[in-house]
Amino acid sequence: MPVSMKKRGYLPDKEADQIIWSRESLDYLNGHTKRLKISAPTLKELIAKREDYAAALEKTRTSSRSREDTMKKNAAKSAFITALRRFFHVSVLFNPRLTDLDRERIGLKPRRTRNSTGGISSFPRPALEKTRPGEVTLSYLDSENNSRTKPQGVQYAELRWIIRDQAPESAEEFPRFALLSKSPFVLPFEEENRGRVVHFRMRWINREGRGGPWSGPVKAIVS
Repeated sequence: MPVSMKKRGYLPDKEADQIIWSRESLDYLNGHTKRLKISAPTLKELIAKREDYAAALEKTRTSSRSREDTMKKNAAKSAFITALRRFFHVSVLFNPRLTDLDRERIGLKPRRTRNSTGGISSFPRPALEKTRPGEVTLSYLDSENNSRTKPQGVQYAELRWIIRDQAPESAEEFPRFALLSKSPFVLPFEEENRGRVVHFRMRWINREGRGGPWSGPVKAIVS
């Protein structure tokens, strides 16, 4: 990212810089979706919203621009920024597969590694609430205070899951993940997974993006 770009967090302040940065960052991520376990269709939709925003912004830079052009640009910008922030929070900011080199390429600061558990001593303990066709509902409580209140400094609960008969020993082998802010939550599954065993593990993620210790595995049958 050019050093002249002023930004708060990862997003540049100026609209033109937002387009430049997002083209560099999203196009980079688009080339690594498989390695980073990022949803390619979701990223494709986000890139389309970016191009809508870029086209609408370009129209406001002409001498013949109208009030309607400005309104369309603002709407396209809002749609893109909202989708972008959600995508980064769900798939990028706390993605454990993202290396410091990846983070540098997309304008993020490297992870801090002073403490491998991020100063967090507890973990969210997952519990199976119920299953319905194509859905599993899970809740979680903090392992130390036995409540749904997150420990101080924690921003999210990271959930990982894998569909197979036996759970791997390491949480790093669980390929799918999501960041959660509320309990309980509903996880949808495809029709092809009905009757299969799914295993879950969870940990807390603090505001610096560092994770605490992992919970033990919990399993369910997809109905």
